[in-house]
Amino acid sequence: MENKAELCNVVVVSKMTAENLEASRETAEKMIDATRKEEGNLRYDWYTDVNEAGVGVALEVFKNMEAFQAHINSEHMKEFGGKFKDWVSVPAVLRVLKPVDVAPKY
Repeated sequence: MENKAELCNVVVVSKMTAENLEASRETAEKMIDATRKEEGNLRYDWYTDVNEAGVGVALEVFKNMEAFQAHINSEHMKEFGGKFKDWVSVPAVLRVLKPVDVAPKY
């Protein structure tokens, strides 16, 4: 099991424009698949908001900050990031979270 103190947890909330919603989904599927194959990625899940169309939330876990930086600098993120900026209606909110009190698995 990974050292919880070193884990890099990331939450990204984005709102896509209506006209780019379908294109963003197709590209996101490719980006998610590539991210899940990264050596330092432990988890990458994508959710849609049930109350607001076009809002997506990514929950990401990396082995450590170095693995997250490698993810940010990866070719698939550079490719997706360029498209993503044109598709959102407002800038995405990205938060890197540090575990403080993480309960053990049951």
